[in-house]
Amino acid sequence: MKYMSSPPTTHEFHWKFYRQLAGDVFSSNNQGGFSYFAFSPDQYAYQAKYAMRYFSQEQNIQTLPFQKSAITYLMIAPNDNTNPWANEECWQKEQLKITKQPDLFWTYSTDQFESYSVKKFSLNQEEIENESDPNLVNGIQFR
Repeated sequence: MKYMSSPPTTHEFHWKFYRQLAGDVFSSNNQGGFSYFAFSPDQYAYQAKYAMRYFSQEQNIQTLPFQKSAITYLMIAPNDNTNPWANEECWQKEQLKITKQPDLFWTYSTDQFESYSVKKFSLNQEEIENESDPNLVNGIQFR
């Protein structure tokens, strides 16, 4: 597993943070299209999803939100652990059914605390066909 360092950034409530997050995901991928999943304790992860959708259109690169592909990213929001049902490890292993170690991993920090982490996976055909939970909140339709 490779670890990529990311410089401290603005607070995650600011659009600049999500622009950097999406930009870093896109720049770390040199193989064309990819897929991604976004986790947040509230299950919606609107900001990360919207930034990825925006960047995908801006960069004219096809992405597959909430689907597995040969290159799959997980963007994981910080978890305050007050909701016992919102656990990023359970989400990854039980709902996404991705159990291996990431090929690339990085985290962000702000002035106050640790923030998002990103994991990049290279999945084989068997891992792609092991479908994730179809009940995941995968759009931004409720916003």
